[in-house]
Amino acid sequence: MPLIKVTTTNLAANATSFPLQGNQYEYLPFAAQVNFAIIANAATIDTTVFSGSDVLQQGGPPSLKTTIVSVWPDDFLLEDTAGAGERISVVNRETGGVATTDLETAVRISPLG
Repeated sequence: MPLIKVTTTNLAANATSFPLQGNQYEYLPFAAQVNFAIIANAATIDTTVFSGSDVLQQGGPPSLKTTIVSVWPDDFLLEDTAGAGERISVVNRETGGVATTDLETAVRISPLG
C-alpha cells in the first residue's frame, strides 16, 4: 500500500504548491481507495483536493496542528475510490500573506481487488 508524504516548508505569501505533481502515483496505475490528510500550522492555507473528476474539497481549510505530522486514521479526513489512470491532485494556496506556513500533504493509496 503506497503512502505519499510531502512536506512543504515556508510556503511564501500568496504562493501555490502542488505537492503530488510528478509523483509516481499522481496517475494511479490501479483502482484504489485513496485517503488524504492535509495538515498546516497556519489557518491561511486554502486547499483543494481532486480524485479523478471528483472534487473532494474546494477551497477549504486543512487540519491545523502545531506539529505537522499526519496520524492514521485520525488526520485522513477525505477519501474516495479512484479508477486506474485517474489523477489525484492537491492544490495548497497561501492566502494570508504569511511566509512561515509549513504543511504536510499525505495520501494513503489502498489497491482494490
